[in-house]
Amino acid sequence: MKLRQITLALAMAAVAGSAQALPWVGSFQTSNTGAGGTFHDGVVGLFSGMDLISNGSAAFFCNTPAGCGVGGSVAFGTQINPGSTTDVKLGDSIITLYQGIVDKFNPSAAAPNLVHPVNLSPADPYQITLAAMFNEVVTGGIGTTAILTATVGGKFGFYYDDLLAPTGGLPGTAANIAAGTGFTDGLEILSGFIGAGLSSYTVTSAGSGTGFASIGAKVVVAAMGFDDPADVADVVGFMPDAPDGIVSTTTIQYGSHTGGNTDHQTKNFFDAANGWTPVAVNPALTVRADANTDFVVPEPTTLALLGLGLAGLGLSLRRRAA
Repeated sequence: MKLRQITLALAMAAVAGSAQALPWVGSFQTSNTGAGGTFHDGVVGLFSGMDLISNGSAAFFCNTPAGCGVGGSVAFGTQINPGSTTDVKLGDSIITLYQGIVDKFNPSAAAPNLVHPVNLSPADPYQITLAAMFNEVVTGGIGTTAILTATVGGKFGFYYDDLLAPTGGLPGTAANIAAGTGFTDGLEILSGFIGAGLSSYTVTSAGSGTGFASIGAKVVVAAMGFDDPADVADVVGFMPDAPDGIVSTTTIQYGSHTGGNTDHQTKNFFDAANGWTPVAVNPALTVRADANTDFVVPEPTTLALLGLGLAGLGLSLRRRAA
């Protein structure tokens, strides 16, 4: 089947209302000394997000019980060819999967022991990975394009792997893009639900084409870090507080890339860990995804309402005391 361009415009339903949220700025403790001694010791300085490697992977699946596309040609639970204009129709429900590996902290915070498949040289390596899945519904543009509107129900997770485990006491499986393993089996440091904000991106069959997405999410689990001065009880996590949400800016590519680049192709998504279930995929139908994730704190209106609530509580207590 001839590959043609598909435009995916995702109007993300607001879960946390992150559009007005403030940027999050904090530190990250990567140490975990376990039984003692200096191990991965050190705090990543002030940063506001994470930039993932460009060869992350994404895939699309039919989530319509009667089948997707013209005449239900794509069965429920089957991977969709993003280069096809007949694999989806109006009203089809789609599930998108994504996984990638963090390359650096934003904005370029020093993190000498952070590694990815191209850089595995540090003496005390650790790795941070990201996995996500979210729901979409085809709402228009059938033909050369397909317009997809996201619905509430997706999720994401960041995971930390101590690659010298078991010395450090944390999972130590490095992510393998081709095999699609090692992405969700680490220490959960940040997770939540996708669905906040407005986004759109373009999946292109030509190697020269790229796309864009800005996807928001609400954080529900965040690990709090601790840097023990004695280096015997360090705890991996965010310092001094944790983000309340994220906004992920993503570049998408599909098809025959320049020079035949297929380093994003994987045969599996997710490990059987941290609430995820492995999903087998056709590597040739995977999409190359380059994500850049910024963190946010509660939006000002939420903080204002919290302040009013606390003020009201104080007034009530004063009246009782009187």
